[in-house]
Amino acid sequence: MDLFPRQNPCRDTEKRTASDDGTDVAHLCGTAGALTTITAAVVGVVLNLAVWFALHTLFADVREVRTAGMRIDVPVWSSVNVPALLLTAAALIAVFRFKAGPMPVIAGCAVAGMAYWLALS
Repeated sequence: MDLFPRQNPCRDTEKRTASDDGTDVAHLCGTAGALTTITAAVVGVVLNLAVWFALHTLFADVREVRTAGMRIDVPVWSSVNVPALLLTAAALIAVFRFKAGPMPVIAGCAVAGMAYWLALS
């Protein structure tokens, strides 16, 4: 069962010349593949940045391993940043268990980070 059916005006001959609001959609029929490719590339870049940021925040030392023509950052497990790991775990629990929104989670993490920084100084 498809929860979100895709409406493709290119397959329905009645909708090929005009959409509900009267605009011509025939010229859009060839762009679906290109838009999917661009979307996949953007998602890949964002995911790469998220992984890089997480590795360099949670671990003080990260070594680079080159294999099969790739560079892979591998964390040094003894250099884990425990406060950052606890804050990450708390944020994940708040989002996925308690369904907290992004703004309260970001605000809570900022307050907790500032409190930790003030406690150290």
